[in-house]
Amino acid sequence: MAPGPPSKPFPDRRLLAEDVIASGDDEDGFLSSHRIFSPMTHAGPGVFGAPSGHAVHVRTIADCVCLDNRVVHEWLVRDQAAIARQIGLSARELAERWLLTAGGWSKPVAPPPPGRYRSAIDHSALAQSYASVFLSRWTGSKVSDVSSLYASDVIAALPGGERAVGASALAAFWAGMAQALRGAEPVIEHLTLNDRPGRATPLAMRWRVQTRHTGDGRYGRATGHTVEVMGITHAEFEAGRVVREWHLIDDVAIWMQVLGRQD
Repeated sequence: MAPGPPSKPFPDRRLLAEDVIASGDDEDGFLSSHRIFSPMTHAGPGVFGAPSGHAVHVRTIADCVCLDNRVVHEWLVRDQAAIARQIGLSARELAERWLLTAGGWSKPVAPPPPGRYRSAIDHSALAQSYASVFLSRWTGSKVSDVSSLYASDVIAALPGGERAVGASALAAFWAGMAQALRGAEPVIEHLTLNDRPGRATPLAMRWRVQTRHTGDGRYGRATGHTVEVMGITHAEFEAGRVVREWHLIDDVAIWMQVLGRQD
């Protein structure tokens, strides 16, 4: 009997679109920042190990450059830590498995987007206020409009499928990130707002941090290893205040850099 097709870890995975936040034009290229929620079952072997049979749900954000009706470049972040937790592993344990399989941490250099395309940076007051608050969370600098920009009952989706409810819980999450990755100087690569009359105003922001793991805490004891984090954030404003956020960060990739051998 001929062998059947290779099994998939999540054969019933569905891609449920939550939002698309667009920018650009048909001359130099559009960018579609689309957020997807995927329910699925860990029913097959693969990179996540032997099938656990557990129900899993995970969120992904993909920034796709579209030119001439084709996707020509993509930045994608999936919450791998959420998958790990739902199949019975920690983000660290999954990172250790993947490091063992790969023989260490390595990251190929991503090619640049097409020459015609330039990432959008929205210079509106609302977008710039949001970016300033985000940067201040990493550097510890004081920004006067933090409390006025966020609703007190803001809800944010965080790595590992976790959730922060309230501005103070959200601030505590970012304080933990900044403590572990001290000296980080984030770079905002993409920032755009979409105007939707009668609905919440959505924002998409792609950002990157390159630093060293110099603080104990979220990612264990400090190793001094070089760490690069690419994150994609979506937010929604109502009456000028942030009421919902989605922070896509791959904690498994961070753990692999923290634990892995580096040349």
